[in-house]
Amino acid sequence: MDERFSEKPCGCLSMTEDQMITDVSETLLHLLGYDRFGLCGSLFESILTRSSRLFFQMHYSPLMKLKNRVEGMYLILRTADGKDVPAILHSIRQESAGQWIHECVFYRPRPKLHYQVVTSEKHIDAAPTDKQSTKVLLDKSEIKQRSKDLACSASTPG
Repeated sequence: MDERFSEKPCGCLSMTEDQMITDVSETLLHLLGYDRFGLCGSLFESILTRSSRLFFQMHYSPLMKLKNRVEGMYLILRTADGKDVPAILHSIRQESAGQWIHECVFYRPRPKLHYQVVTSEKHIDAAPTDKQSTKVLLDKSEIKQRSKDLACSASTPG
């Protein structure tokens, strides 16, 4: 792999048109727990979970043939010891020496999104459930709806 990509914080790999891995960055090798000889020469789909493999087969090749690129495809990679690693794939398809090459970059989804989901769930769980609080919420909702109705009737000529 090109020295520029070897130690980047994202994983990189190159593969042929028939999805044979030809080169892998050190970062991706480390993340997945493979050595270079364990991945180079194998099919890309071999490092995907079953569901990601199906998704990849249905969407990746058609997008590549139409646009020569795939941006933001969520896949789950399988490590050498069988663990799942979520990743976002960006890939471009380029012709080099008469052969199509797919240059792929993988990065991990931001943990902030997970934090936002967990925080939202905590807020929902902490929401008031007694009858008085529910009545106040319904009253606020009714006030908002009446305000909208008044605004609509005020803007309508008649």
